[in-house]
Amino acid sequence: MSQPPGFEKLATNGTTLFTSSKADSSLFLYKHAGVTTLLIVYVDDILITGGSPAFIDFVVSQLHAKFSLKDLGELKLFFGIEVHRAGMHEANTASTPIAAYPKLSKAEGNLFSDPTLYRSVIGALQYICHTRPDINFSVNKAAQYMQQPRDTHWTAVKRILRYLRGTLDYGLWFTVDKSMNLTMYSDADWGSDADDRRSTSGYCLFLGANIISWSSKKQRAVSRSTAEAEYRSLADAASELMWVQAILADLDVHTANVSKIWCENMITKQ
Repeated sequence: MSQPPGFEKLATNGTTLFTSSKADSSLFLYKHAGVTTLLIVYVDDILITGGSPAFIDFVVSQLHAKFSLKDLGELKLFFGIEVHRAGMHEANTASTPIAAYPKLSKAEGNLFSDPTLYRSVIGALQYICHTRPDINFSVNKAAQYMQQPRDTHWTAVKRILRYLRGTLDYGLWFTVDKSMNLTMYSDADWGSDADDRRSTSGYCLFLGANIISWSSKKQRAVSRSTAEAEYRSLADAASELMWVQAILADLDVHTANVSKIWCENMITKQ
């Protein structure tokens, strides 16, 4: 990934206070006298967090002296979906975010009359995936048809909205857990895409009892067996696990010496 404009300048000026993370070049760390502060650069945005509000104010003032900054204050995110435009404000709820059958395809159904609405709702749903891993798979599937959405795809998107409407009180639950073990769960389906026969990889990573990372993504190549699909998924999961281990090491978070990766390796007969 190319570095954003001004990144080198920030890195140079930030060395007097922060050190760059070895695991992620966009993450800067300050650790001194019991004070830990993190500075994360994302494109043209800077996110600062830490245990000392006074030190954070000091860092902001130092950066403001060198850069043109707009302080947005305490971060508050609100995700809105145009449910009235989608006609979902009085719809019945759904118990699951996606139906097992029929499987989505590029060829089934008529072209959707409002592709802009389709892309807008998918964009909002992708943000919600940051806190709702239970819709990650279904949103990933629906997002594959944004170029030419069809009525069947829109029906699938409306099902996700109906599911969210019935699960507004769902969310991630973080608990105090003395265990700092990393545990990864990996799975893959085999050739589930009706158009290109590519498989979908999925994983979720737990730190103790709390989930901290998850993904559902179509594989880049066609897997010729269930074993190959599982190995591809395991490779992605292992890569993510090693990266998280490196990030936690930069933060002086000590995990178990050996992390576990569990995979679903049942081979089904076709």
